[in-house]
Amino acid sequence: MSTPLPSGMAAPTTMSPPPVFSLPTSRSNNNSSRRSSRASASPKRRRAEDGSATSTAHSSGAASSASVRESVMRRHGPSRQCWHCGAQPVDVCHVVGKRDDSFATIRARSLLNIPNPGDFNNAILLCPLCHRNFDDYTSPGFVFVPSNINFFIQWEQKDQTRRRAARRDFGHRTTRICPRPDSYAQQCASTEGGVYRRFTVRDYFPKLRTHSRPGIGELVDEARWHGDPMATLRRTFLALGNMAIGGIPRDVKAQLRQLQALYEDDDAEDDEELDQSVEQEDEPSDGAGNRDRQDGPNDS
Repeated sequence: MSTPLPSGMAAPTTMSPPPVFSLPTSRSNNNSSRRSSRASASPKRRRAEDGSATSTAHSSGAASSASVRESVMRRHGPSRQCWHCGAQPVDVCHVVGKRDDSFATIRARSLLNIPNPGDFNNAILLCPLCHRNFDDYTSPGFVFVPSNINFFIQWEQKDQTRRRAARRDFGHRTTRICPRPDSYAQQCASTEGGVYRRFTVRDYFPKLRTHSRPGIGELVDEARWHGDPMATLRRTFLALGNMAIGGIPRDVKAQLRQLQALYEDDDAEDDEELDQSVEQEDEPSDGAGNRDRQDGPNDS
């Protein structure tokens, strides 16, 4: 007989048995099954599996490149002609190349405004022929420089004065400031970018009877470009290292070398001032011993 429950107490519910879970297979079994599955897969499938991780890692970079390409194409409008010769079709090219080994060093000295070579302000539209010849760092087919190089010379001279005053008054270095794309465009009174002179320094154009070759020398018309003027100077400084380069007038070369010397000499002066400050800290102070040495010759 079952014992009656006190009034007001409900009967206990029937307890259900705990759920039964299947035991996981061992790791070795899983690995072996994967290996066997991979071994039985076709070579095409194995290549696809191997490339999946790589494609995922580069997806953000590819998206960024596509965004820059779209922005550059949209800026140039429907014509989309080569910025140098006017031919079609065109590529989106880098002024400072992705394989420039000195990029980080130059960027650290604030001689470039672009954060990386894939930046929008380092992109330019060129036809495949001009693209290939422009990419030749040691012997390019053409170069282009700001039309007003004196603007950059005067800017750097004023900025050096500012940096030296900061070192003198506050005892520390300040970062160099170089003309940015907007500041140079403003100096050129343009809303479409700065104004540049183009020089064909190697006659790489095809010699066709119906083609009027620009030849070596300056193109008649100046051109506007939206990008970082410091990137063009970086490429031109590299080209000036070629002793056989032609097509650039002497006065332009002289201005470019003056500007390059300003950039180089100021960095060397910074290092020299730092060494002098360290030596002054190591010198003994003007104490009693120094006064005795100064007074000694007068006593004789």
